[in-house]
Amino acid sequence: MDNAAEQLVWEEPVRIHTFDVGPDNRATAPALGKYLQEAASRQAASLGFGYDNLGENDLFWVLSRLAVEVYRYPRWNEELSLYTWPAGLAPPYALRSFRLISSSGETVAEAGSAWLTIEASTRRPRRVETVIDAKQYEQAERVLADRLTRIRVPERASSAASTALLHAWEETRRVRPSDLDGQNHTNNMTYLEWILDGFDGPQPSELELKSFRMNFLKETHNGDLVELWYVPLDATETETIGMSGIALQNGGGPVVSTELTFVPRRA
Repeated sequence: MDNAAEQLVWEEPVRIHTFDVGPDNRATAPALGKYLQEAASRQAASLGFGYDNLGENDLFWVLSRLAVEVYRYPRWNEELSLYTWPAGLAPPYALRSFRLISSSGETVAEAGSAWLTIEASTRRPRRVETVIDAKQYEQAERVLADRLTRIRVPERASSAASTALLHAWEETRRVRPSDLDGQNHTNNMTYLEWILDGFDGPQPSELELKSFRMNFLKETHNGDLVELWYVPLDATETETIGMSGIALQNGGGPVVSTELTFVPRRA
């Protein structure tokens, strides 16, 4: 990253709150994802293409693809710095990168993301080039950009299908008002919370989510019924990989496709 690109890096102080941790007193994966969205929103506003700026032109940002690698889950009350920056265009997407750094300089997590600009009145995409000057971000580092690819929606598996620790599962949920965000649709990290809630057995105590990739394909709204399912794909002594799908009930189409990699819980 050259000097011009470095000047576009935003630093967001992060403190791990009690409401962002799980039973192990460490931040949850959905909490980390929410930090990313908050930092992205703040920097976009500072650069002139934030929520209010786009709203003046009947537009808003939608997160379409996300890839996150977690090297260590920070503990309650830990203070860190979250760095984010626009990482150029890959039409139809605007790319954004993230890096979460501890107070000692340790890289705790990294992420890459791909965003669409959507017309509020029609819910249809608008060319991202009309919002962002691509040349300004040509030299920016693209973190995990190679993982921002299409994720197929997995076929459902027999509930007997399993790896050593994780089993296939299915469930149905109804979208509730508490699931919605400022765009009146289900928040992206709510989907990840639903998926992680679907696991039973040893997963919460013996495994942790090392990395995840998500494709967001369609909105859901209050009252919608959605079906969720998880399919284990592969397991070794060091990694357990699987995929999850979320779809609207009664043939309404896919909503989210996700790839998850679990590892034995790290100290």
